[in-house]
This record gives sequence, C-alpha cells and structure tokens, in this order.
Amino acid sequence: DMYAEAVYSDVAAEVERELADRAQAAQKGGIARGRINLGPGLGFAKRAEHSLAALAGLDQLASLGYPILSGPSRKSFLTSALGDMPPRDRVWGTAAAVTASVLFGAHIVRVHDVKAMVQVVRVADQIAARL
Repeated sequence: DMYAEAVYSDVAAEVERELADRAQAAQKGGIARGRINLGPGLGFAKRAEHSLAALAGLDQLASLGYPILSGPSRKSFLTSALGDMPPRDRVWGTAAAVTASVLFGAHIVRVHDVKAMVQVVRVADQIAARL
C-alpha cells in the first residue's frame, strides 16, 4: 500500500542520511574510513514497520560504500510477522531477516544462534553472488 511505501522510503532515506553524516563526522574526527561500519539499528525503532523498512533499505545504505552491520537476531520487530512469542522462539524469523540482510548487502550479521545462522549466511551468500 502507499502508506507502507512512504514509510519505507522515508525511513530508508532518514537512516542513510543520518549514518552518512555520522560516518563523515567520524572521519573528520580522525577515524579512518576503513574502520567504520554502518548499522541501521534494527529493533531500536518505535514501530516494527520502521525496523522492517530499515532492513529493506540496507541496499540503499550499502551504496554509501561502508561495510554494513545488521543485527536482527531475535528482535521484537519480528513479532509483527510471527506473532507474540519469546525471543528464543524467533529463530526462523531471525533466519529470514538474516537472509534479507545478506541479500540487501550486509557484510556482518550479529546473531545469537550462531551455528544455525552460519548455514543461513552461507546459502544467502551463494544466492547474493548470483544477483
């Protein structure tokens, strides 16, 4: 719907602007560009749709040329799709978000269920290499 498209566009653009500004300030402060990673702060938005929009906008963020860190693991925003459940039960939702992260350009993912997510990342990497 048009509302969802507007939220996606606004959130993705806002995250990109804010992180570009922060990266530039860090460089001006003496931090080498190669030591800077950008992360959209998934799960820290007020509404789940904002985190989902930031996740869907990772490719836009990746266009800035910095490594992207995505941390969707077990986050509460996943319950918007999964329903109410405790964090430890959000492994499959996390797997979907990790896959999306890799496909949209994340270089680093922060996860709890490392053994399972290694498999997810390896498959997603193979898919991403063919896009």
